[in-house]
Amino acid sequence: MFGLDLSCNNLTSEIPHELGMLSLIHALNLSRNQLKGSISKSFCNLSQIESLDLFNNKLSGKIPPKLVRLNFLAVFNVSIFGRVLDMNA
Repeated sequence: MFGLDLSCNNLTSEIPHELGMLSLIHALNLSRNQLKGSISKSFCNLSQIESLDLFNNKLSGKIPPKLVRLNFLAVFNVSIFGRVLDMNA
């Protein structure tokens, strides 16, 4: 599977950890929903991910360190408690 775009769907639960089982996915867009909680550590299994967009949700907690070290991750867009985090700085 190349990508999954679930943006702008008014999703309101925590991010399902099962999404971390999509190890061959290249792009995942969950932006502009009402997702809450932390980013699942299972996302570290997304070994082929190039673009991960979690912007404009209600996420909290810390970003799993292994997530930002994934080999192919070129675009990582996220906000935690309303702050936009730039992982490339």
